[in-house]
Amino acid sequence: CRTKFAEFAVRANSDTDYYFGDAPELLEKYAWYQANSQSKGWPVAMLKPNDFGLFDSAGNVWEWCADWLGLYPSTLMVDPQGPATGTKRVLRGGDEYYGAETDLCRAWCRGSRTADYRGLFSGFRVARTP
Repeated sequence: CRTKFAEFAVRANSDTDYYFGDAPELLEKYAWYQANSQSKGWPVAMLKPNDFGLFDSAGNVWEWCADWLGLYPSTLMVDPQGPATGTKRVLRGGDEYYGAETDLCRAWCRGSRTADYRGLFSGFRVARTP
């Protein structure tokens, strides 16, 4: 995924912190995170999807994006690509380790790791064009 496209997909046309609104107390209905995950990853589609029908787009595992980490453009752009090279790749969505009081499960949050990073809290989403 590209980072801005990933954010668009997670938000599902919302402009709130989470795709279901701004209330972190509802997170347990939509995302596996510290309070409900029992410190493990869960099969997809056990909680509620966003309005685009995507499951687990917040929490559970960080999702790798194709973009190298860089600053967002200062001008309005449609689907910015990010830098052509870099040292870290973007991760989106947060994972089961973090609590609702952090920003990490919010739609706009992104993390990063070196491209050779392998860990229990990262994965990827298989996607196709309909």
